[in-house]
Amino acid sequence: MRKLFVTLLLFGLAFSSCNSQKNEKNAQQYSKNTPAIVKIELSERTRGHSRSISVTPEMTKITVNRQENNSRQDKELWDKITAETQKIDVENIASFPAPSEKRRVDAALASWIVITTKNETYSSVSFDSGNPPLELKALYKILSAQFSSNEKE
Repeated sequence: MRKLFVTLLLFGLAFSSCNSQKNEKNAQQYSKNTPAIVKIELSERTRGHSRSISVTPEMTKITVNRQENNSRQDKELWDKITAETQKIDVENIASFPAPSEKRRVDAALASWIVITTKNETYSSVSFDSGNPPLELKALYKILSAQFSSNEKE
């Protein structure tokens, strides 16, 4: 019984070691295939009102009806944004369908997200403010929250 227990324990340790190495290789491969993000933008517009946020590793620029507010980038915010962006297939961002169409009759702001890497710029389809494509929902929430935090300052 004791030999069986020791054998199973050794087998379990060897198996888990192999799995952790495999997971580490997959994570490294994914990060190599993911383009480096240099800027992320959220723009929202309708007749008479516009607002946008542009986030880079160094700076956050929020513009509401042509009034700009620039601030140094909070590293925690940038890390949060890039981590969320890593979950998105940026090359297919333009194919994510908008879930509603209120912006077409000025019942909602027309919104879109633009992700810029070192070599390429990827833009989403236009979607209603507050109702992004499912694949962009978490990123949209992080970016749009910056509008309300900017108003408090």
